[in-house]
Amino acid sequence: MVIVLHGENELEIEEALVELRRSVGDAAAQSMNVVTLDGRRVTPAELRAACAVMPFLAACRLVIVEGLFTRERRRAREEPAFLEALSDVPPTTLLVLIEPRTLPEDHPLLRWIAAHPDRGEARHFPLPSPRALPEWVMARARRY
Repeated sequence: MVIVLHGENELEIEEALVELRRSVGDAAAQSMNVVTLDGRRVTPAELRAACAVMPFLAACRLVIVEGLFTRERRRAREEPAFLEALSDVPPTTLLVLIEPRTLPEDHPLLRWIAAHPDRGEARHFPLPSPRALPEWVMARARRY
């Protein structure tokens, strides 16, 4: 499964990531089954290899990649190989791609998700508008 978390709202992205980490298990299971890769440096082969590792004493493995599509030159050159790697993610791996900006609707990553709804999902985390900010703060305060 591939999950894309994108948008400028870093706080809500981090909260979603915490929930995904919890799905792996307790701290001991997470220490053996969660890996974070730097999307600016990872190659398609390294991504495939990280996703292919079987989970250890857990139901799934969590691979987190931050900023995979933030380098435009790299994206243009390696984009097809990365998108092909997404198709190879085994069912025992949860691949989370974090993009620190809102991706346009026609972005190749979102198009891949739309073409494979059974294998991926995208979650958008925009910042609240200045007009909606007070209500957003109050709603968050009520949750805690």
